[in-house]
Amino acid sequence: MEVCFCSKTLSAFRACFPQAERLDFYLLEGEAAQLKNSLFADLCAVLKKLRIPFLRVLHMHDADRTVAVFLPTLSRIALDSNYFAEIADRYAKRVRMALSTEDFCVTEQVQRISEELADLKASEAAAFAQAHRLLASACVFKQDSEKLLAPYVSKAKMLQDIFRFLKRNADQSARSLPAKRGVVTRTARCSALTAWGVYTTYAPFAAARLRTVLIKDWFGGTAATFLKGLAAACLECGYDVQIYRCGLDDRPEHLVIPALSYAFFTENAAHTLPFRPSAVLPVGRFVDLAGLHTVRAELRFNAEAADALLEEAAFSIYEGTQALHAQDRLWDRMVDPTRLAAGSALLCAQFCKSRQNDEK
Repeated sequence: MEVCFCSKTLSAFRACFPQAERLDFYLLEGEAAQLKNSLFADLCAVLKKLRIPFLRVLHMHDADRTVAVFLPTLSRIALDSNYFAEIADRYAKRVRMALSTEDFCVTEQVQRISEELADLKASEAAAFAQAHRLLASACVFKQDSEKLLAPYVSKAKMLQDIFRFLKRNADQSARSLPAKRGVVTRTARCSALTAWGVYTTYAPFAAARLRTVLIKDWFGGTAATFLKGLAAACLECGYDVQIYRCGLDDRPEHLVIPALSYAFFTENAAHTLPFRPSAVLPVGRFVDLAGLHTVRAELRFNAEAADALLEEAAFSIYEGTQALHAQDRLWDRMVDPTRLAAGSALLCAQFCKSRQNDEK
């Protein structure tokens, strides 16, 4: 099982799933987020039991909320159509099944608490909107730091390291490579700011025989430049790559090169690698440390300001998740367990059945 985060936008969805035009869609509709989470949990349990590989996609600010399950072997995806609001219309012709959470609840009770649900929904939306404004402000300080660092970063040294890496590792597999340019098979996030701080999933770096290089990015932003160059070089040489972007902005933060069995993980104060890497790459080797003292005070100020804004954003996310949990508690009182069990069984049966059964 793989795990990643994905934001709500259509562009983020397409980046995470470049093959979206060829997927079959199974939609979970309705306002009851916890019921969808329960259905996704049942689906993941069945897939694990059947030993079918799948990707679990998490809510952009909640590691406990599943918003999609992707089945690469059968080109299928089950997703929360409220979270990915643009998807249902964009891929309407690819929808193979749709289940509504309201069908699992007692209709009369839903009508009685509709106003309370609407108020909580508004509170949730306002809290997350505030969090996104704070995140945008934190991004400004991060971007300013990257601009301050730029004059002291040697791209020539980066290129030398990239060429050495490819020469050392690519020559052995060059004969087996197709005569074509590589593609980015996934652009997603493996970390996110949640109500309890930054949460990181390490699934993309836990594959068997995968060698992980730990990038020590002391200043922030330098690793992104290196990873952009490395990704471009790999694509030019015909190697497919997976790019994992920063949970705060769109800068590349981690890179996986499956054909070479290599991954590059950027470590900083927000996320550290929990297992031993195969090598360590300190980005200070690409930086003019002597000249950097002229901007150290500004870099320190930007880092402190960004951290303060992230703390405020985390609190707003906490308020948003609390409003969502309050909605969950209301929905829990209205659920018909028999209907829910039947809906779960139907989703699992349809989503996991073979293509041969589909054709029949």
